[in-house]
Amino acid sequence: MDFTAKVQVPEDLPLPHEDLCACLMNLLENAVEAASQVAPGKERFIRLQMSVRGGFLAIQCENSF
Repeated sequence: MDFTAKVQVPEDLPLPHEDLCACLMNLLENAVEAASQVAPGKERFIRLQMSVRGGFLAIQCENSF
């Protein structure tokens, strides 16, 4: 499975690191579970992007399923 991450966020986000970690763990766990359902021999991937846009944390996660 191919995993790509593009993360451009400041170190001092206004939320507890534990909350962000819990959110990302849930998001990635779901993405791995979904991508693992792709038929054998087909491309399996997860793409994660994070950035701050307009003062908000934007998180985008795509998977091959």
